[in-house]
Amino acid sequence: VFGLPAPRTDRSMVSVSMRSIIVLAAVCATFVPRSTYGQEAMCGPDRDLLIDQLIEYLGFDASHRDAMVSRGEIIHTGMSAGETLPEELAVAGVMLIVERPMEETVEIYLADESFTSRQGISEHGVVPEHAEGEAVRAALHDARLDPYEADEARLMANAKPGAKINLSAEEIATLAAFNPREPALVDKVSAAYREILAHRLVEFRENGLSGIEPYARGGDKSISPSRELAAAIDSMLFLEQHFPDFVRALRHNPTTDGETGESRDFWIKKVMDGRPLFVLSHQVIVKAPTHALAGDLQFFAGHSYNSMLTVIGAVACGANTLVVAVNHTFTDQV
Repeated sequence: VFGLPAPRTDRSMVSVSMRSIIVLAAVCATFVPRSTYGQEAMCGPDRDLLIDQLIEYLGFDASHRDAMVSRGEIIHTGMSAGETLPEELAVAGVMLIVERPMEETVEIYLADESFTSRQGISEHGVVPEHAEGEAVRAALHDARLDPYEADEARLMANAKPGAKINLSAEEIATLAAFNPREPALVDKVSAAYREILAHRLVEFRENGLSGIEPYARGGDKSISPSRELAAAIDSMLFLEQHFPDFVRALRHNPTTDGETGESRDFWIKKVMDGRPLFVLSHQVIVKAPTHALAGDLQFFAGHSYNSMLTVIGAVACGANTLVVAVNHTFTDQV
């Protein structure tokens, strides 16, 4: 989740799976074989089962387990059978042992500063949990284009359904009401765009994934971030087996007794493909004595990609911690 690189928007990630490179680099460099730790390294959840399920999920044959984990051999493979949507660009995964207790590891991986220092983020803000109406708008006050980003304001004012901008037909019509040559265009477009962000955030809070409006692509065609993110969550059945409360929370349900859960909503501004990009992110963090998990559900992105889900987990393994991370990125803009 926090600190993972932004997605690349080219198909080279498909032909040479970024997932293969990342997971193998992490496993070969830092994964200590289970025999090294003995009985004291056993995890809260079934570690060996979780490892086997991750290897299968990330597209490797189960017979490669010893080669990857014990002998450190590098094996390349294609995309996993779990990737079924045509707009899914790539799945990236990391699995490693951190030689620190779980409490310390969680502080490192799930700290607020780890999120705010994520590469490429220039500005961000938190929308308070119970904010409504004007309070939501106030939280989004700094989500704006800067004066030197007038080209983006003109692009928004000239927007049409298609791959250059991720908005519904109604949202595009709202921005198209502005004259690209009118004075104070940047401020006027920024204000209208903040209203769009506020509406999308409120709809998500009230309705979960089903409240995410599709992006218009022209004619009768549209792209559904709701469908993409639901597919990503549904593909993680092995996580639901080990951490059912967390997966329920990702689907916008409350956490259950026995776990300390929290959720936060962010707006993010960064630069991608040379353009300012605004993102809405819903983050879920669940902590228990034997594990901690965080999910970053990016349910709106202004351009370049459609949606993204990243999950990172820390599982106690004696005096050490097993850390796993999986990222799903969706785009039709390649």
